[in-house]
Amino acid sequence: MRGFFDGKLGLGRTYWFGVWGAAFLFRGIFHYINKGYLTITDDQDYARLEMVHNVVLVIISLYMLLMVRAMIKAGFDNRRPGGWGWLGIVLTAVSAIYICFITATVLFPSISTPKFMLEMEVQQLNKQLPQDMGDGMTMTRVTL
Repeated sequence: MRGFFDGKLGLGRTYWFGVWGAAFLFRGIFHYINKGYLTITDDQDYARLEMVHNVVLVIISLYMLLMVRAMIKAGFDNRRPGGWGWLGIVLTAVSAIYICFITATVLFPSISTPKFMLEMEVQQLNKQLPQDMGDGMTMTRVTL
């Protein structure tokens, strides 16, 4: 694992397995977290889910920062990256910045969230609907 984070696997493998592979994994985790937020009725379960959500966000942020480092090290391993290499490095860095910003807004609610980010969150939430809310209620659409 240390070789992976040191960029020893090469730029392509580091990007596809480390960035894209992790994105699919984390997307699945967030699907279940969102489903939990929509269906939890107990305050204690809600607090537990919120703690899990915060921990997962911190882990993803740290992981993505390590992936930026790995991409840079892999790209400059006795050579200079080409066009695709630079694109992978830039996309990984932008993703890391975005995820770190999301983590900061969740952990520190006083940081305002831009409207376009809220619209993206609502769009992702709508992809998971319809959702049974209990007591015969079904959520079919969310809007701002």
